[in-house]
Amino acid sequence: MTKAQEIQEHANNNIRVFYEALKSVFGPIRRSYCHVKDSTGTFFIKERDGIISRWAEHFNSSPYGAPGLRERNLAKQK
Repeated sequence: MTKAQEIQEHANNNIRVFYEALKSVFGPIRRSYCHVKDSTGTFFIKERDGIISRWAEHFNSSPYGAPGLRERNLAKQK
């Protein structure tokens, strides 16, 4: 029985063993983040906190939102 047939058999019978077999073939899942450029577009930001901070900066300065939109929405929620 080939490894593919074995994995298929696990998929039909036991899903936990199926995923363990997949992990043995492909290895564990690696978490990674897409690099983003800084606000000048010159450098790539590679660390997680910097990426999150850059996205927050991007959305807070987006030209597609009307001026004061965030403040009006916050005022409505109060």
